[in-house]
Amino acid sequence: CAELTVCDGLRARLFRISFSGELAYEIAVPARYGHALIERLMELGADLGATPYGTEALGVLRIEKGHAAGPELNGQATALMVGLGSMVSQKKDSVGAVMSRREGLAGDRRRLVGLRPVDPAGKV
Repeated sequence: CAELTVCDGLRARLFRISFSGELAYEIAVPARYGHALIERLMELGADLGATPYGTEALGVLRIEKGHAAGPELNGQATALMVGLGSMVSQKKDSVGAVMSRREGLAGDRRRLVGLRPVDPAGKV
C-alpha cells in the first residue's frame, strides 16, 4: 500500500491487488470522490484505449487465470474440480476431504478448465 495524491490534491491509497490474475492496482478514495476519479482516469487513459469493465468481465478474467473463488467455491464444487486438489490432505480429515466424498461430487466428474482456440484469430 502506498499513499498518493490524485485529482489535484485528493489523498488516496494505491494497492497492488489482482482479483483478475493480471497485473493490477486499486486506487482507494472516499466514495464521494469515486466518480470524479474514474472520469479523470478514463480521460488520461483515452489514448491508451483504457476502458472500464464490469464484474462479469472481472470474473471471466479471474477464471481464465485459474483463480478459484466465490461462485466456484459454493459447496457444490470440490477442490479437485477447481484445480486445488493437491492442497487437500489425503492423510488426515479436512473440510476439503469431506466435500470430495459428498454424493454427486465424489470422483473426477467435473473440472474447471481453461480453453484455448485452435485458431487464435478465430471467433470463440
